[in-house]
Amino acid sequence: TWHAQLVERSYGIVRCLMDCHLKYSINFSSDMGEQTKTQILKECSGQGYRAASNEDPTVWQQKKSSEGSTSNQEDIITELRSYFHDSFGHPIRIDYGTG
Repeated sequence: TWHAQLVERSYGIVRCLMDCHLKYSINFSSDMGEQTKTQILKECSGQGYRAASNEDPTVWQQKKSSEGSTSNQEDIITELRSYFHDSFGHPIRIDYGTG
């Protein structure tokens, strides 16, 4: 189902958002030109599309921790994924995230 695909690919989607945020949030300012902002938006949305469409599944695979513990960033991704899943509704009930 589409919801199962969303859940399956959600790590990559959220990871992509985090990577773009980390890459651009430090140097992002209101003084930036519209062309630069548009370039950032195109780059990040393109990466998001590739993650959501599973175009290159190896790029956004969940990273395994060698010591069994996760980094703070991985904890944040896990938390955001649960909100992301719920925002698109329940896989069985037909509520489409409206509640």
